[in-house]
Amino acid sequence: MKLFALAGAMLLLAAGLAAQDIPALSVDEKLLVHAVRSFGPAQLVGSALGAGLEQVENNPKEWMQGVAGYARRYASIEGFVAVQNVLAFGLNSALHEDPRYFRSRRKGFFPRLAHAFSYTFVTRTDDGGQHINTERLASNYGGAWIVNLWAPHRVTTTGDVLMRGSLGVALDTGGNLGTEFLPDLKALVKKALHR
Repeated sequence: MKLFALAGAMLLLAAGLAAQDIPALSVDEKLLVHAVRSFGPAQLVGSALGAGLEQVENNPKEWMQGVAGYARRYASIEGFVAVQNVLAFGLNSALHEDPRYFRSRRKGFFPRLAHAFSYTFVTRTDDGGQHINTERLASNYGGAWIVNLWAPHRVTTTGDVLMRGSLGVALDTGGNLGTEFLPDLKALVKKALHR
């Protein structure tokens, strides 16, 4: 148990999370965040691209090719995302966690990079504090396990669940990185175009 407390403290220090003077979300607002994460335009496009990659790889092969195979792959990805967000919403609400990503107030690439990675494992609480990001981890691995209800039996091993859950966590980390750095990249591009 001491090891987990020490690891949590190290992550908090690495994240450089400061209590920010931002009002907590209501339960209804948290529901809206997760609804957009499940069915917003970016997610629908991401699911379509993911299903396309799985179609090209014929993964899982039991779903075959063609429109029906693509539709099953798309529905499976969206099903995972929806289940993951239902679990996340429940955990956010029960544990008083804030589902939003807050950009770093630090300067420099590496401190901000550490912040984005750390936010995968640490989250802000409704009262402005921080703790281990239970929602992110439990919802990704829980959602990955629930996928076993409709996935072909061949891809329902513990290893498959761990892989799907870890992929979900990695994609969430990628989202953090995008939220942290894309505004800066957009500003650089805009500045370069207006020279």
